[in-house]
Order: sequence, then structure tokens, then C-alpha cells
Amino acid sequence: MNREKISHKNHVILNFFTIYLGEKNPPLNHTRFWVEAFGPYFTTINVYATHLQKDFKFEAPNLKSVETGGGSFVKRTVAIGRLLWITRNILRSKSKNVCLFHMTTRSLLIMAPILRLFRVPIFLWYSHQARPLSLKLTLPLIDLIFSPTNRTFPINTDKVFATGHGLVLSNRKEEFEIKENQKKGNILVIGRVARVKRIENLLIAASKLPRGNISIECIGPIQDPPYLEQLKELARRNNLVFRHVDAMGKEALNDYMTKRTLVYSGTQGSADKAPLEAVANGCLLISANQDLQTLSGMSTLWWEEFGVHGDELSIEKQLTFLTQRKVSVEARNNLINRCRFNNNLDNLTRTMSTEMLRYA
Repeated sequence: MNREKISHKNHVILNFFTIYLGEKNPPLNHTRFWVEAFGPYFTTINVYATHLQKDFKFEAPNLKSVETGGGSFVKRTVAIGRLLWITRNILRSKSKNVCLFHMTTRSLLIMAPILRLFRVPIFLWYSHQARPLSLKLTLPLIDLIFSPTNRTFPINTDKVFATGHGLVLSNRKEEFEIKENQKKGNILVIGRVARVKRIENLLIAASKLPRGNISIECIGPIQDPPYLEQLKELARRNNLVFRHVDAMGKEALNDYMTKRTLVYSGTQGSADKAPLEAVANGCLLISANQDLQTLSGMSTLWWEEFGVHGDELSIEKQLTFLTQRKVSVEARNNLINRCRFNNNLDNLTRTMSTEMLRYA
């Protein structure tokens, strides 16, 4: 179904609930691009963010934003009142409404029972291994769940609709051609520094390779300072080059990734967006996560270039292959194209809009 046919279906309001909206939080600032990509398919999009950047505004007149609040006990209490008021407004609206909750299940817990009672369609985007009680309690009330793959939603249910990821990318493809001349052992780890990322597995694997061939850069906010110190100590004991870089803005990070060679992801049970962005910008993926291998297109590269299944190789063996063997520019560009095709933001929002409008 093309964009015009979808956008000229019945007039429908999308109520989009999320954790953060703005440009100053690099791990979460992609949300604004998602909302803008949904814009052509709905008469109005009301974005309700737990945290809203004070000076942030959409340019398009049909995109509106409201902060619901959260944090302290008092602020959470106020937020509950606001969510109930928003629910009331949705129910009193003379237009058709659908509600999409983007990685937020607490808001869902408050609103879903009432919305369900009045038959307002409820949708959830979720990609995480965590299974909070709020998610378990509201699962029966949700009409459809969007997730990158069938295995990136942590509860077994037939409500999951696999969509791939939606990446916000640079178009400067000519920069990918310089990869052949770059140091093969430069490995990126992108995202918050937290134990769930299993960064230590990369350091342990790298310690078994010849010294001097590997350097590791962690780029992102520090969620767990003691964990970062443990990683630095592990690197020191094994004579590995290791450094942490603060989170970067979208354009700066995209540019940085085009100048690097490898990216690592140790997350299990979900498909992180950041390593997919790195692959789409020219990096080769090191990961034991089968969903990431598939979504990124690396599973195809492993088979076509080396005749092996990458997700069956240890991190050490993946490192050995990718640092000691040549991967052609053609293979890299094929990988970039596969990753971008599998995780195209416009395709994702068109698919999600099509499904949501079926329920309107």
C-alpha cells in the first residue's frame, strides 16, 4: 500500500507515548524522527513524552508535543493525573484515535484498561529482554505489538508483528569506500555502558589475539561507573587499548562510524539499534546475537565470504576472521545496502501505520 493511499484513509489521530522527546539525549533523540516519519499517515500526531526538551518544537503543524512528567513521587503522582486527563480527552474526541506506546509500559498500565473498555486501539513498540510487571499485566489489553523480530519481545505471544528497526542514517555513501585502508582491529561499542551489554566478553576475546592488533572504543553515556572501571582494569591487565568516549550527536556519530571498521554488540534478548546504525555506516558486526546478525545482513556476509554461520562462532573466532582476513569493498557495500533495506525508517513507519489503521 503506498503512502498516498494510507494517508487518505479515514481521518485518524495517532497518540504517541514515549519516554523522551528532543534532540539533546543521543540514545533517545531518534524518537522525533520516528514521529516525523509517521506524519503523512495521520491527521494529527499528539506526542506525550515523560521528558520533553523545553525548547523543542516540531515544524509540521500536525505534530504536537506534551510533557507528562515523571521522576520523584510527587512528579509521578502528577503524571498519573495528566495521563488520566489525556485518556479522557481521547475518549471525548470526535475523531478516530489510536494509541502507540513506544518503549513505555508504565503509561500503558494506567491508560490501557480504560482505553480497552472503550475500544480504542492500543499498540506497543517494544524491543528489550526486560519483562516488567506492567508489561505482563497489560499484554492481554494490547491489540498488536511491534518489535524488530519475533524474538526481540520477551514474552511468547501471537500478537508480535516483526518490522525490523527504523534507522536514522546519513546518505554519504561515498565515505564507505575508504574502509580497505583502515585499521582492521578498531572496534566500536556504541550505547550506554552497562553490564547488560556484556562488553567484558569482547575484552576477554580480544586478549587472546596477538597484542597490538586490537583497540576498543566505548561510545555512550556511563550508566554503571563501577562497571566501566572494571572494564578499564581488565583491559590494563591484558595490555589492550581501551577508551571511553562520551555520547555524540546523531550526525557526529554517523560520521565517526564511517571511519571505523568493526562494531561489537553483546546484548542478548533484544536487537540494539546502535550496532545496526554502525553496520549501515560501513562497519562489520561482531555479535553472538542471531537477530542482530540477520537484521544487519552479517549472516549473509559470513556465508558468502567465509562459508560459515557467524552466530555459531565464538566472539574470539569472529574477531580472528574479521581482523586477519580481507573483506572486499563490494562485500561491505552489499552489507550496507542489506542493513539499510532491512531497517529502513520509512518502510517501518509505513508498515506500522498500515497495521494500526486497520484497527481504526
